[in-house]
Amino acid sequence: MFNKEIDKMISYLKKEKDCIEISEENIYLEEKSKDGEAELKLMVNNPCIVFKQVDKNLNSYLHYKRCADSIIFEKVNDTWILHILEFKKTVKSKEWNGIKEQFLGGFLNARSLAGYLGINIDYNNIKLYTCFRNDKIRAQRAATLIELRSQVGKSLKNTEVDDWESGQVELYAFNKLKCEHSRIILDKDTGGGSYSLF
Repeated sequence: MFNKEIDKMISYLKKEKDCIEISEENIYLEEKSKDGEAELKLMVNNPCIVFKQVDKNLNSYLHYKRCADSIIFEKVNDTWILHILEFKKTVKSKEWNGIKEQFLGGFLNARSLAGYLGINIDYNNIKLYTCFRNDKIRAQRAATLIELRSQVGKSLKNTEVDDWESGQVELYAFNKLKCEHSRIILDKDTGGGSYSLF
């Protein structure tokens, strides 16, 4: 599916479907932890290498132990786009910084895997996704604005909320990386959902 070198390196990896998957069509991701229980169908139309449950299969050489749930390398023509996904049942502003730390851990692990596979990641095209059922950040924004308006002279800025709604996240690794961030809203009852990467 890929070039000979990448195919050979993939052949040395674990074969469990709940760990690694190769796909050109649909990718099914499942999160079983209580704080992020979910099932997500991703529609793709390019070859992808999918690493699932990355948070449970960390590169043990890395000291940084926080990590996102899934990593996807998508081959678009001659470019590799990195997708990093984190699942949460409920997203609150106090947890947002922790989610960004998990994205950074996902990036560090992805970089390690990319090196092993001989993949050059397009650092200008990294995509991050938070998959969730409940968005408490927006509700907190409304409450914060009402509270701040009542206090004359106070700034109306709420950094976590602005960051969450901006569609961009900055990761601080070897350089500051500006990454596109998408929010994937899952069904409130089942945690199921679907999303298209194209």
